[in-house]
Formats: sequence, C-alpha cells, structure tokens
Amino acid sequence: LMQLQPPETYFCTGKTNRIMAQQTQTELPLLGFHCESSHASRLVDYIVGRYSTKEVVLQGFMMSSDMVLVYGQSDIQKLLAILLQCNEDYIITRVVHRSFIVSHSASTIEDVIAQVLPVNTPELVLRLQSFPKSMEIPLGEKLVNKGIACRPTNFTHVLHVIKAQDKNGQEIFYWGFAEKETLLQKEENTKKNKKEKLEGVTTALRKIEEVISRYQIEVSPEWNVLDVGASPGGWTSFFATKNVHKVVAVDPAELDPKVLALPNVVHIKNKVEDDLERIGSFGPYHCIICDMCNHGPRGPIDFVPIFKGIFDMLIPGGTLIWTLKLFRRSENSAARKKQLDELSAEISRTLEFRDFHIVWLLANKNERTVVGWKK
Repeated sequence: LMQLQPPETYFCTGKTNRIMAQQTQTELPLLGFHCESSHASRLVDYIVGRYSTKEVVLQGFMMSSDMVLVYGQSDIQKLLAILLQCNEDYIITRVVHRSFIVSHSASTIEDVIAQVLPVNTPELVLRLQSFPKSMEIPLGEKLVNKGIACRPTNFTHVLHVIKAQDKNGQEIFYWGFAEKETLLQKEENTKKNKKEKLEGVTTALRKIEEVISRYQIEVSPEWNVLDVGASPGGWTSFFATKNVHKVVAVDPAELDPKVLALPNVVHIKNKVEDDLERIGSFGPYHCIICDMCNHGPRGPIDFVPIFKGIFDMLIPGGTLIWTLKLFRRSENSAARKKQLDELSAEISRTLEFRDFHIVWLLANKNERTVVGWKK
C-alpha cells in the first residue's frame, strides 16, 4: 500500500487480526464510508451486494448513524482494489462524503502516533482524514510535534483514522495509510457529481442507473423495452441511448421532443390498460419499466392487475423494474412495513417471477423499487 518500507507488523499481510466493533465480530482491514445518516443502511446493502465476489465476500454494518464499515476475509490489496472501485462508482460517491481504508487498531490516539513514527522519513508528508473530522487538527498538531510533516496539499500519503467503540464501550482507533491518488480520485468524482447536479441529472435517471449497476444487468441491442407511464421520457431515453432495438413509451402525456426524436422510440399516447393490443404488437419485451405515480386508494398494490395485463408480453427471464410511489412520508415504520408486506404478497400471487426484490435504492426517496425476473 505504501511505497515506503515500514516494519511488516504495521501493515496487514492477510493474517487474521480479529477485533470487536459494536458487538459485531469483524476483521481488519476495514473500509469506512462517511455519509448522510439517511443513506447509511442503504449504502451497506449496495456495497455488499454490488462488490462482493466469490473471492471476497463482503459484510458491513453501521458503526454510527453516519459511518459505515465494510470488511471481508481478504488481504489489504484486494480490499484496496474494492475501495478504488467504490471511489469510481458515482452511485456511491454522490452520497459518500469521505472514504477510508484502515488496517490497524490502537486504544488511544497516542498509540496511533507511536505506531506511525517508525515509518517516518524526510520524504513522508501526510494529509489527515479522520472520523470524526474534529480530530484532524489536534492529531495534526501532535504529529508535527513528533517531527512528522502534515499538509493538506503537496502530500505523499493519507493517514486515515476512525474513532469507534469496542464491545465494552471503550474507545478504539482504527488507522491506516493510503497513497494520495486514492483520496484525489474520490475528490475528483465528488466534483463530477456536483457538476451533474448543477446540470440537472434527474433522480429518475439515477434510479435506473443504480438498478442496472447493482444487479449488473446487461442491456442488449436486441432488447425491446416497454416503458409504462413514460412521460417526460427519462427512462425511455436511458434505454434508447443504450442502442436497444426499440423502446415503446406508453403515456397519454407528451414526451420530451429530444426523446421523441430518437429513432428507436415509439410513443403510444394512451393509458396502458386501454391499448394492450397495440402495445403487444411491438413485443415480446425483454424488459418492462415503470417510474410513474401508479397507485390508487390502496397505494401501488392497485396497479398490480395492470401489470398482470402486460406480463404475458415479457419473455421468460425478462426483467421488470418498477418504482413504488409509497404513501405519505410521515407514515410510521410499522404502517410502511405492512404496506410493503401486502404488496410483496400480492406480487407473488399475481405475477410469476423466478425471483424478485423490493429494494430501497440510494436514489429512492419516499419510494421503493421492485426488480424481478420472470419465470
């Protein structure tokens, strides 16, 4: 991880180094992600689901409301490779403030400094990144007093430090080094996300991109895609610009002129339930998508029979991606869980899926998303 040559004991070599954190048995090294509290649990789900492999099975938990820790039975190089992928993943970087990789633990901040001292050389210049961020100034002052150069710019390496608690409630500090490119890569992608926000990249587009990334769905040129409630055309445009064979956009409202001008887009200006024969004439479909406000008096469950009418148009193994626009944001968790349980049962009874999930995407707000594959 470092081009310097420190004592081997200060770097993870794949040997088991078990620690306890929030009564959860984990292993060093660890990845840390500082994010908004509203995204923390969803971030764990996304990273573990997206980046686990047969070789490295990831696990994760919320260390606090705004800090997520992820680990796997792996050496630090493999975990670093996963961190670099996460830093390139715009779905992660748009919700994560700072990312960390740590490979050692200490009981006090003075112990961290004592462990860092043996790797000090005249060439070493550290930039500090800590959680909580308030540790950075006092930690920097202590390191400088010990003769270790620290600067926010023109640095050679990043020192990551995460303050946590062990299972007995005692303070514990996780720390590790990373080359400066790791931090600069994350900062560059954060700038790109801010630029996207200014340019008006929609939440709707982020939802479909997250589903495609999370489930590693391979969009094929021979696909026919049916977009139910397509206006103004964000999801239609996404698939059409992937050069699928055809996207049939069904909505009584107008499509954006730029979307309508795409050569592989067909617009049916009608409700889906009122034009099934014409919709079917463009099938069969490889993927059915829906991001419309699709609930009646009982919520999205009232829309399931409409999907039943078009489900036969989906090929075996075809994909359904459906945003559930849920009820009031103020609903309590028990009412929300009951609503989702009833919806899940109705989907299981009505639609013949080989497998389906109701997920809370990072891009979802007061919503959930159904992702399923037909038998």
